[in-house]
Amino acid sequence: TVTSVSFGGSAMTLLGKVDRGIATGIEIYAYGLVAPAMGAQTFTATRTGTAGFISLVGVALTGANQVIGPDAIQTQQAPALGSPKSDTITTIANNCAVFGMVQNDNGSIAFTTQVQIAASPTTAAKLARTSTFPFTPAGPVTFNWTQNAGGGWNDLLVSIAPSTTIAINSVSTWTISAAAGLTVSYSYTAYAAPVAPNDNSLATFGGI
Repeated sequence: TVTSVSFGGSAMTLLGKVDRGIATGIEIYAYGLVAPAMGAQTFTATRTGTAGFISLVGVALTGANQVIGPDAIQTQQAPALGSPKSDTITTIANNCAVFGMVQNDNGSIAFTTQVQIAASPTTAAKLARTSTFPFTPAGPVTFNWTQNAGGGWNDLLVSIAPSTTIAINSVSTWTISAAAGLTVSYSYTAYAAPVAPNDNSLATFGGI
């Protein structure tokens, strides 16, 4: 269980989580932070327990809503094993940034209707955005993927509302801790160019 995530020393807010799916023992969390410090900063995540791994990937946005919290969130816990899979989130605002993460304990996942933007070092988890980005008009959007037929899995979809024109500034390197590690820390340059801090947002997705 992840107990906290910080970026540049600032505590991030939990936006949503999904517990383990069938026979997996994996969880997905989404944390957010508005107006984070610019430049190279360090993510630090902590959790309880001593078994397994913890991993993080960060997505820096510009033009995001400065009220912390998701526009919408959708989670699913492996209702059945096998392939293909899908999940649908219904956005509330127009022109949202919409992301989906899927984890599979057998590591074979391929998004079919979205744009993959990051993969964990073990390839057991992948992160994608909608093919239409930002996504508009508001309404349902479905993420589809294929995976190992015998793999247990779970997914988390999240939409972030805009303040102006929302865009992805950067995506971090996906990092993973050593087995039994209680923390994972790494430096990540969220904003390569000087942009107005009140127009920035940061989300991180991690699972163990």
